[in-house]
Amino acid sequence: MRAGKNIGEDAEQPCPICSHDSLKFVRYVYGDELKRNSGRVVYPPEWLRELVTTYDQFTCYVVEVCVDCAWNHLVKAYVAGRRHRRPSGRVGEDRRSSRT
Repeated sequence: MRAGKNIGEDAEQPCPICSHDSLKFVRYVYGDELKRNSGRVVYPPEWLRELVTTYDQFTCYVVEVCVDCAWNHLVKAYVAGRRHRRPSGRVGEDRRSSRT
């Protein structure tokens, strides 16, 4: 809750529960290899790129949090790290092909 209020990234849509415009995205990382960094909020956002180039594998969880009604929901979970980098260098994006 505090992470959403203090460092969460603004969501474009309102909270689905209370309809206030206080919905935030917070990203957490977990993994044995991360040691003391496991369970931390990814802040600043650039820190994720550093983690990807430093560690082989960890899991990133994106949670949406309403700072008004305290509702929270796991939006996305994905594996990242050196073993999971995309050739484009983008971190944590959907791995589906963009072929049309």
